[in-house]
Amino acid sequence: MRENKKKDGKILSVLYVTLSVLLMVGPKSIFAVCKVEEKPMKCYWSTQAILALTVILLVIAVLFFIADSAQTKTMLSVVTITTAAMVILIPAKLIGGCGKMTMACRSLTFPAFYVIGIVFILSAIAEMIFVQKEKAQIAGQESDDESR
Repeated sequence: MRENKKKDGKILSVLYVTLSVLLMVGPKSIFAVCKVEEKPMKCYWSTQAILALTVILLVIAVLFFIADSAQTKTMLSVVTITTAAMVILIPAKLIGGCGKMTMACRSLTFPAFYVIGIVFILSAIAEMIFVQKEKAQIAGQESDDESR
């Protein structure tokens, strides 16, 4: 069972690193944000803020890779959910983007941020559920051992 826990942590770490790299590189290439002209627009500042959040998400990915305890994994999941919620809220409400829905930031970049943020949130929730089930199984096995 211990090997599966390590493997799950590695899979989650790889997923988080992949999603973080998409958040980092995407606005400059794959789902490019609006071009900066004379002065940066709101969408530029949204992507800069998300770049800072990406650093946090990368640190979380490394910590998941080395995390052993259920409590640590649960806390990392909570931090992931909070950070990923910010990835969604920054372009949606906090900073925003260009006014026209046809601009690159509103039609391509921000929807990509929303999808990536949701994947982070869902994977963190799934990890929390998995950790709780695993904890319950271990507690059940321990009580079976004590009753014998």
